[in-house]
Amino acid sequence: MPHHFIFTTSAQQFAPLTKELIYIDMSELSTQNAYNTMKKVCHTIGLPCPPNNPIFSKKIADSYALNIEKDFFFPKNTLLDIPLTIKILPYENTSHKKFLFLCEQFPNPFYQGQVISICIIGANKSQANKKLRKTPQAYNKLIEAINTHLQFAQKQFMQYERLKLNESDVLEFFKNNQDLYAKFSQLLHHEISNVAKKAPEILKNWIYYREFLQINSSLKVNGDFGDTKPPKAHQSITQHIGADSN
Repeated sequence: MPHHFIFTTSAQQFAPLTKELIYIDMSELSTQNAYNTMKKVCHTIGLPCPPNNPIFSKKIADSYALNIEKDFFFPKNTLLDIPLTIKILPYENTSHKKFLFLCEQFPNPFYQGQVISICIIGANKSQANKKLRKTPQAYNKLIEAINTHLQFAQKQFMQYERLKLNESDVLEFFKNNQDLYAKFSQLLHHEISNVAKKAPEILKNWIYYREFLQINSSLKVNGDFGDTKPPKAHQSITQHIGADSN
């Protein structure tokens, strides 16, 4: 099997195909740790390590980025005498691709600290780039269209922020739904069993996972959990975490 980077907690299905699995504790990732991990992986698989650069300090995506990214198509004679296609996306998301930038880092006027990139795409991108840079009126209309979209994206994001659930909401839901808690507990046990076996130290940093396990004890104390018991692996993990926290 070729070398793969897999974002998963359940790696059992890959075990027969791999010689080594490297586990990364996401809570410990920093710019330097990310680079050190890259060096370790490159050494393991026999590839030259890239030089340390700003890419290791960039976030690839977040919930706001999902609302920002958009393609704009302007037919012929709308802005120019040729069709024009523009892509806008967070600047961080351009690190792994080659774009023809109209503006590589454009400050988002509706979200402080968020920088976007304005890219020209399509078969005629070089020609469109030259024409657009020589036509200020067309450029200004383009920026106006982009700003309108960014303003709308900000409103959508703010609504999302008001309505979204957080980890405490999810824990509270399971406290009030013991049947679903029992079923989800079994599923979660299956998903993390490989991490629990190969890298148990990582579990100590999963704050909300510890709180999830504690729900079982509170339900049993209150007499609401009935005869349902957590998987044995969950019990041993709870004991392991409890011992480390003392």
